[in-house]
Amino acid sequence: MNGAAKSSGPRSEGRPRDKVSSYARARIPVCVIVDRQHPRLHVLTDPAADRYTVHGVHTADELVTLPEPVGGKVTLDVKRILEAGHPTAS
Repeated sequence: MNGAAKSSGPRSEGRPRDKVSSYARARIPVCVIVDRQHPRLHVLTDPAADRYTVHGVHTADELVTLPEPVGGKVTLDVKRILEAGHPTAS
C-alpha cells in the first residue's frame, strides 16, 4: 500500500499539519487521518508541494474506497475505524 495513516486526538504527538505537509512533500499519494475528537475520517489525496489538493471528510455511516494510487481496491468502513480508535476499558 502506498499511503500514510495517522490518528489525531488530545494526546497526538507533534503537530499534525507538519506531518501531513511532510507526507505531501514526500509525494505519498494518500493520507488517511482518524480524528478521534470529532469522529471523522479525513482522506487526503493528490499531493502538490507541501499540501494535498483533495480533502474528503467522512463520517461513521460511510464506506470509503481509496483511490487507485494505494496499489489496489481498498474500502474502509469508517464506523469500524472510529470504534477501533476508542477501545473499551478492560
